[in-house]
Parts: sequence; structure tokens; C-alpha cells
Amino acid sequence: MMIPCASAVLMIRPACFGFNAETAESNAFQQKVEGDIQQKAVEEFNASVDLLLSHGLQVIIADDSEKPLPDSAFPNNWFSTHHDGTVIIYPMLSEIRRKEKRMDVFRKILPDAGFQISNFHDLSYFETENKFLEGTGSMVMDHQNKMIYACRSSRTFEEPLKKVSLLLRYDYLLFDARLDGKEIYHTNVLMAIGNRFAVICPEVLDEQYRTEVMDRLSSSRELLVISVKQLKNMAGNMLMTFNKSREQLCILSQTAFDSLLPEQIRLIEKSAMPVICNIPTIEKTGGGSIRCMLAEIFLPHAPLTGTC
Repeated sequence: MMIPCASAVLMIRPACFGFNAETAESNAFQQKVEGDIQQKAVEEFNASVDLLLSHGLQVIIADDSEKPLPDSAFPNNWFSTHHDGTVIIYPMLSEIRRKEKRMDVFRKILPDAGFQISNFHDLSYFETENKFLEGTGSMVMDHQNKMIYACRSSRTFEEPLKKVSLLLRYDYLLFDARLDGKEIYHTNVLMAIGNRFAVICPEVLDEQYRTEVMDRLSSSRELLVISVKQLKNMAGNMLMTFNKSREQLCILSQTAFDSLLPEQIRLIEKSAMPVICNIPTIEKTGGGSIRCMLAEIFLPHAPLTGTC
């Protein structure tokens, strides 16, 4: 059976983290923060890495590119990896963020960490058509049931989504979701999927799609239903992974955890160990939480070489 959650993640240490006015046009979660943002971001990044490692998760660290960019700490938006050795590169709305794409991740960093890449698909050509799909920000994937959930937005278009579904042989459900009258920029703000439970904020889903989304999720998992207020506190932006001991981890921010009710925490703890990262500067400035900082690595391990 296909493993539903990754047991390794890639993170990029930011070298020039800051407020991106270009992305703020479609990301209502971004806020301007005073003080030394870069220094605070690095401190939050390093503390998060140490915490994840202490819980047995394999974390691959990449330094920022030679020309660092304000959102480089969020690599999940421009690439994804898959169980069969496939890598997909995604079309992005922000011209600044398109510069984050870097081939050394696949030519050196991941191979040096022992992973094998056998298929490579670059969908960046959709950018010339003004059609975008920002990785596992735009898509929340249910690998166990081979299903992709995506909410339509200026960053999420159906044509590249359909292309991904064909490449992976997954079905997809494209729906509409709005927060305070505005489209929600990324699907992973309102939902997350683990192997035993799924997080969802049904209040923001368009009524036309609400029943279908809820029915599909609840058919194979227990639902952790969050409120709009909890969504605004990044409670939908979680990631479930496995550590080296095959224990499931639920990675979320301190802001998200503090918004949860005791019964919601108990639901998580039934099947996963909460790992709580304190990243207030990164969250507020970048408009994304810890899940956005984690690019899941599902790639198979390269065969060992050498002689006996």
C-alpha cells in the first residue's frame, strides 16, 4: 500500500526573509512586522529544525540560493516529489517567487541525501499562459486514496491541476472557498490530511461543494473540524509525517496549537504526536505556517553501490 505520509522533508534556510508586497496582493494572511525580520526568521527556522530532528524526522537542509529571495523558506510551493521517483515543478503567480526554482536540489542535494529521481516534469510553461498551480500549497493530496483537493484561486487553475492528476493518475476535486468574502489563496490553509484523520474548515467551503468534500474526507478518516477563527490562526496548515521509528507526527505552529480546543488536541493525540513549532515572525510576514516550510520527500532511496 502507498505510504500516505512522508518520512523526510526538505527545508531551505532563509537568507533574505521579508515581506513580499507582490504576494500580499493575493495572500490576506501576510502582515508587516517590525524589527530585524531576517534574524528572527533564522532563529525560528533553526529552532524548528532542531525540534523536528529531536522527534526523529529526517530533515534535509538546503542553504538559500546565491541571490536569496524573501519567500525561499516556503519550498513546497514550487516542487513536489512522489513515491515512484517523480519530481514536478510548478507554475507560480509571483514573478519574484519563480526565481526560487533551483535545479541543484534535484541534481545534488536530494541525491546526496540518498534519494533517487527517475521522472522529472516541469510545468513552468503554464506561466506563459497565466495559469498557475503552486504545489502542495494549491493542492492537498490524499496519497492513500489517490485524490487531490484544490480550491480555485488566482494561484490555482484547473488546467495545470488536470495535468498533475494525469501524471500521477490521481482524481481531483476542484472547489471554491472564501474567507471574509475573498478567495482563499492556498488549499493547505483550510485543510490537511493524515493517515487517520483530516483537518477541514467547512464554513469557508462553497455550499455547492461542501457535502462532497466532507463526505470524501470522512469516508476514510476521522474529521477534525476547525472554525474560521482557528483557520485564521493557521490551524488548517498542519503536516502529518512519519519519523524514523514509524511514529506519526503532526507538525503545526504554536499559534495553531494555541487555537485548538482540548477535544481537538485529544483527537490528534489518538494517532499522532503533536510537534509544535514557534514561528510567529515567519507566519505573519510570509503569510504561511510551518507546513509551507516543509517540502515532503516521498522519493525512493537510491540503491547502494559498491562491492563486498
